[in-house]
Amino acid sequence: MRNLWKKNIAKVFAVGLAMTAAAWLPLQAEAAEEQANAGQQAENPANTKGVYSFVSDYGYTMLCPFKPVGVISAGQLYGDDRKGDVLIFENEEYNIKHAWVVLVDAFDNKAVPDFNTISEKDAETYLEKLMHSSGYEGISLINITKDNRAVFGITAKEVEIDTDGDGVMDTKATAETQEAVAFFRTSQGKRIAMHLIDNPVLRKESVSAFQYGASTLRDLDVEALKKAMEERAKQGEKK
Repeated sequence: MRNLWKKNIAKVFAVGLAMTAAAWLPLQAEAAEEQANAGQQAENPANTKGVYSFVSDYGYTMLCPFKPVGVISAGQLYGDDRKGDVLIFENEEYNIKHAWVVLVDAFDNKAVPDFNTISEKDAETYLEKLMHSSGYEGISLINITKDNRAVFGITAKEVEIDTDGDGVMDTKATAETQEAVAFFRTSQGKRIAMHLIDNPVLRKESVSAFQYGASTLRDLDVEALKKAMEERAKQGEKK
C-alpha cells in the first residue's frame, strides 16, 4: 500500500522513520510492583531510547526519553472534556515548547476501522479521505509493534480554508507550527491519540522519540498496581 506522503515531508523524515523502525521492540510485561515504582526511573536526559517510565491515572504506561518537567490534564490544554495527559518536556513560562499529548477515548470506535484487520485497499481509501479532510501534510499506516498498527501523520503547514461557508476551499492559511500525530487502539481497547508538540520547528529527532514512545504504550493492570502499592505501604509501616 502506498504511503500518502508529499515528497518534501518524506525526505525530511525518512531518516527518522528508519531509525525508529529499527528500534521498535515490544515492551516486555513487568510485574505490577515494578510498575508502581516506575515513575522514579529517570536516567540520562540525552538518551532518547526510553529512560523514564510514565504511569498514568488513565490506566496506561509508556516510556519517555526523559522525565517530564510537568504533567497536566488534557482538559487544561484544550479547555473541554478531553481525557488524557500532557507530558511537558520543555516550556517557557506558559508557552509549551516540547510535549506529548496522550488522549484516551480519543475517537469513535465505530467510525474508525480496525487498523490491524483492514484490507490494504480500504486502508488506502480511508487514509486518502483522512488526509484531505483533516489537513495532513502526509499520513501513513505503520506498525508501532509487531502486532499493532497505527495511523501516523504530520499536520500541514499550509491549510486550505472555506471563508464563506459554501463548502469550497477558497484561501490558504499558514500554520505557526506543525504536529506529529498517531492514533491507535491498545490490547484492552483504549482509543489513543497522541500529538507531538515541538515548537517552533518539528525536529526529526523529536519525531523519532515520539514514535518510539507510542510503540511502548501499554495498558496498565490498575488493580494489580493498587495491590502492589498497598503491599509496599504495609511493608513500610512494618519497618
